[in-house]
Amino acid sequence: PYTFRHEFADISKLGESGQYSTFHVIADLSWRISIRYETSERTGNAKKLGLFMYANDGDETNEVWSCLHESTMQLVNQVDETRSIEFKLSNNHPFKHGIPGWGKYEV
Repeated sequence: PYTFRHEFADISKLGESGQYSTFHVIADLSWRISIRYETSERTGNAKKLGLFMYANDGDETNEVWSCLHESTMQLVNQVDETRSIEFKLSNNHPFKHGIPGWGKYEV
């Protein structure tokens, strides 16, 4: 198992472009996480906070690749820990060339 952590600065000031972590190389793939707000049909036109994981994000080769995974993502609220978010991503959502990211919006 691998673990990486990133502390996002002042997420109350996030826009829809969000913030990204630095890359971490695990199993020969570069991984990073992002956090952003979105208001769209996908979020029921409500402003929702999303947390996403990416594998080989920005890969511009034509190499075909895929990666099965199991991961737990946590967003820890440093003011009120009871408002923290945790969810699991699993092999139901494989990372692959052309679809490098998966995530979830808060409920």
